[in-house]
Amino acid sequence: MTITDPFVQRLTKPRRAGEQVLLMEVHRQQMSARVRGGQLEGIDQGHEHHQAVRVLSGGRLGYQGSRAADWDALLDGARAGARGADLDGFVLSALGQGPASDASSGDAVRDPAPTDLAHMALAMGRALSGEAPEVVPQAQVQWMRQWTRLVDGDGVERRWMRTEGRAALSGRAVRDGDFMTVGTNRGQSGALPDPDGLLDHVRTRLAWGQRIVSLEAAALPIVFMPPVAFSLLAPLLARLSAPAVTAKTSPWSDALGTRVANTEVSLGSDPGIADGPRSVPWDDEGTATRRVPLIDHGVLRHWILDRRAAHHLGQPALGLGFSGELGSPPTPRPANVTVIAGSTPWEDLLQSHPRLLILEGWVGGRPVNPLRGEMAGTATGLYLVDHGAVVGRVKNVVVSVNALEAWGSRLSCMGDEQHWVGGGMMQLAPACLPPILVQDVAVAAKS
Repeated sequence: MTITDPFVQRLTKPRRAGEQVLLMEVHRQQMSARVRGGQLEGIDQGHEHHQAVRVLSGGRLGYQGSRAADWDALLDGARAGARGADLDGFVLSALGQGPASDASSGDAVRDPAPTDLAHMALAMGRALSGEAPEVVPQAQVQWMRQWTRLVDGDGVERRWMRTEGRAALSGRAVRDGDFMTVGTNRGQSGALPDPDGLLDHVRTRLAWGQRIVSLEAAALPIVFMPPVAFSLLAPLLARLSAPAVTAKTSPWSDALGTRVANTEVSLGSDPGIADGPRSVPWDDEGTATRRVPLIDHGVLRHWILDRRAAHHLGQPALGLGFSGELGSPPTPRPANVTVIAGSTPWEDLLQSHPRLLILEGWVGGRPVNPLRGEMAGTATGLYLVDHGAVVGRVKNVVVSVNALEAWGSRLSCMGDEQHWVGGGMMQLAPACLPPILVQDVAVAAKS
């Protein structure tokens, strides 16, 4: 698809003295199919178009975006909203310094038809209800294709495309008064996820949860599955992110080159990972992206800085400026968060202790103070393992852990397989990470 450019010619004409301008245009196509209880609820299709202008003038940076306004109005709004006078020497974008070719992902990928999404959702739902009639299944399959274009004030232009397929499957069962819901969701670039993987996951958890077991308050080893392990990254990412680093409120503001986590931990931003939802050649500020090691074998190597924060700290811009949502200005964010997998197979994780727990989800698992790392949540998928075998599901339990210790002194080992977890409201980016085994985690009955 060709994105219109009525503003580009005027953009490259003489502007105010010393003014830098960057425009961004995004077009997104989405479709989804929803199934509940074996019946197709609906198929949705939508198109979104957004355009924005950033302006740097007199040391002040402004942003204005809209789905409908013309480019001149956006330019005027960005000028009027420009704030801050500390950006002398700041370069708004680096399009001219990026790769010579306009690399893009998704060009050769065929968009599935809406009926393809519906057939996949129906097949998953019916397969689940056919095996367990007491289970009410829900399934949703989504597809997204997004075109992005950046143009700077010199007329240098970059275009790229990305695609993402997502699928979610859950099952709800009521057995002898016990209410249980299990589910999973998966996403990847360039293709729809494998439905068999989602089905196997839900089937296994339904089998694990048939028996309810009691558990007294204790400190036990817990295998944090990737969705929960991702939430445990929040305090680390908060300490790494520009707002805390530039304000000197992060304990890691002066910690470059020092050890801040377990030596098993290598955390980075990777825009080149093959199936990454945010694998792109440029960030939303026009900076060429690259793999950035944030923590390398426990040692802090880089902070998460957008172009403005990097300028403030005298650091090079590394392509870490992304918009959280369509229409929001770029902020310091990784591309795809990656945690390098360990060397421990799944079976060995479960046999590493005579008694341990598997935690797959929790409610309220957010840090009270992100920089301190204390977290607690009500377990929604907690399973007891006895000598390597899952013996049942534990209900009404609160799990409490210090996330910094979970990635530090209490980290026992990491699984040898990574899994994608989608970014959400509380997450900076999608992530690919393994399950992690953490020692001495407090569990207690919910009061």
